[in-house]
Amino acid sequence: MVAYRLYRGNSITGPFVLADELSFTATASIDFFDAAAGADKQQQFYKITATDSCGLEQVSSNIAGTVFLSAQGESNFTSTLNWIDYIGWQGITGQFNIFRAENGVIASGPFAMVSGDTL
Repeated sequence: MVAYRLYRGNSITGPFVLADELSFTATASIDFFDAAAGADKQQQFYKITATDSCGLEQVSSNIAGTVFLSAQGESNFTSTLNWIDYIGWQGITGQFNIFRAENGVIASGPFAMVSGDTL
């Protein structure tokens, strides 16, 4: 293998576009960065492929979807939070930390934590 490719789609069935590519390294983990994800607009779906020296994709991961959170401010100064849980995650979602932002400044610590199994 010579490279890993990260693909992003707006649905679990695609279509998928190339979001990032990293050269192969013999490490236990790799980190991708997807600056164009639009994660504030909708849930995103990802898959990773491994390519050989001819540029052919030999192995493909499962497809996984991100958590998507939406919030609605209410007239009584409360907020209603709704989220879509991970899709394709093969482990336990531990917890979600909820942060407050005021005037565009995000608090340094969460004001609430919600168990991952409450979704």
